[in-house]
Amino acid sequence: MKWVLGLLLLMSGSEVFAANACTELLFKSQPTLEEYGRMAEEEHGKFDRLPNFRQGVRKLRDVNVELEHRKFTVQELVTEGYISIGKSRIEPDIPYIQIRLNKIDTVILVPEAGPSDIHKNPMMFVPGAGTPRSNGRSVTGPAYTFMKTKKSYRPALGDALVNQQYVLGYRGYAYIFDPPGNFGFSRRAPGFLSSADGMQIAMRHAHLIMDNYLRSKYKYERPLIVAGRSMGGLQVAEYAHRFGYEDNLLAAIAVSPQPNQLINVINTMERHRPDGIATQQLRLNGREIELDHPTLYTAAVQSTNYRLVGKAKVPILFMQSLLDPSYEKSLQTLWLNSLHKQDPTNHIIHYLPSELRAGHDLWDKPMSDSEIRRLTNRKRDADGEEAAERFLEEQKSEQQFKAAIFDHTLYRIVNFINEATFRYESFVRGGTLSR
Repeated sequence: MKWVLGLLLLMSGSEVFAANACTELLFKSQPTLEEYGRMAEEEHGKFDRLPNFRQGVRKLRDVNVELEHRKFTVQELVTEGYISIGKSRIEPDIPYIQIRLNKIDTVILVPEAGPSDIHKNPMMFVPGAGTPRSNGRSVTGPAYTFMKTKKSYRPALGDALVNQQYVLGYRGYAYIFDPPGNFGFSRRAPGFLSSADGMQIAMRHAHLIMDNYLRSKYKYERPLIVAGRSMGGLQVAEYAHRFGYEDNLLAAIAVSPQPNQLINVINTMERHRPDGIATQQLRLNGREIELDHPTLYTAAVQSTNYRLVGKAKVPILFMQSLLDPSYEKSLQTLWLNSLHKQDPTNHIIHYLPSELRAGHDLWDKPMSDSEIRRLTNRKRDADGEEAAERFLEEQKSEQQFKAAIFDHTLYRIVNFINEATFRYESFVRGGTLSR
């Protein structure tokens, strides 16, 4: 493989040459920096939202300081131009509405219903990057699984049947941050927010806005859990290195996290070329991958700028399948194990059992029986009874496969949250944190 050149250079100690070689390999099939600049100008420039990096970050930091030190009501957030609240669902069958963060032209997807006593924490979900599916919609399934309380029985979340009555286990008030520059509602966010520092400040802005919103509207004040997949996993891990208990953060969950080591990033990009291993695996599974070059470029460039330096301020759960085609197994395990060695207390690594045969998407929620019946009926109307029966059997098998992975992931996440909550409460009882 071509990325071996970079690895050999790294092993020889020639970091500068390795960086140059890896960078050349990484971007030769992507737009050049000049081409990417023109794309960004076309995307953002006509909206006059291209402040330079230092000006943009400094201004947003000042806004965040105000949000930290002043308790806003929802009405003040609206009238002072911080947010605009959508009135209808983003899609008829997805019970989320938009809250637009006007200061950064970015969107949060918020459940249309408010939190209840059963929702133990707010949760911020962050999707991955690089394809047209990389947006807030792509994580509404797992997010709403944590949110839903009615007609919902999931042993993987700790639900149990006690004295002939269902008792719910863990639930969280799950909202979704649609990242700046991704292929979603935040597509036209200012370009500087797509940098590593810009993204962290934007996540903090979303966190502070929602803290004020939930406190004012629902009198709901609890520490946040951030959860991300792929690139989002790397971003929430970095967030847990920058913010802690004093910042109203409880824990972070990084599912199939994008690596931040250069050689690992190069290998990951190689795997997503048209003839790459990850792309071929998707095709074998009957799916095509459509790469979005601007967001893929941004993700690749910025991933090495998420440093994960030193010890995390709150616990982080890293979840990884060793059969994930997006990453080279040896490189990914080397990276994750080095993170654990760096901070054994807070960097918690969980490798999924190989018998689950899990790939990259550990949050691929299985379809409900009603959804399968609806699709089967559609198949019957289009292709006849025999085709419908084959489709039904295929779907039953596929959904069982997805359910095993999804439930395992939920179960491990809930156990981690319970452990992190115990640590947080012990910290508070010790008098170190005033709330």
